[in-house]
Amino acid sequence: MVILERGFCYIVEWENGFHAVLDGLMATVKKHIKQGQGYEGGIFSIEAPLHVSNVQVLDPVTGRPCKIGYKYLEDGTKVRISRGQQASGALIPRPEILKQRRKPRPMEPGLKDTPIDLVLEKTYDAKAGIGVPDL
Repeated sequence: MVILERGFCYIVEWENGFHAVLDGLMATVKKHIKQGQGYEGGIFSIEAPLHVSNVQVLDPVTGRPCKIGYKYLEDGTKVRISRGQQASGALIPRPEILKQRRKPRPMEPGLKDTPIDLVLEKTYDAKAGIGVPDL
């Protein structure tokens, strides 16, 4: 992912999928430190990682920062598009890290899963009176 900030472009490196560490740029936050023995207290500025949600994506056509919208194509696939004032509405491809699931889906049924033959068994038929409660 590439970031444009005040005329500079930065590459985002993903760290555990939660924070983005930028090459040469960190967010500056204010830290309130209480006075103690041997050090002076006050308000200090320190650098901290920038959260991924605070990073805008570049429009692939205009090269300007934009927001992301979602649309469905004619074949039913969900795609990301650029939206905003200076956005072109072009498709934005998803990075490979966003295509991976954090917790992979289980391929085998678990202990508490219902077997497929019991799931597909027909237990209710209103016309034949099967499964209908007697009132």
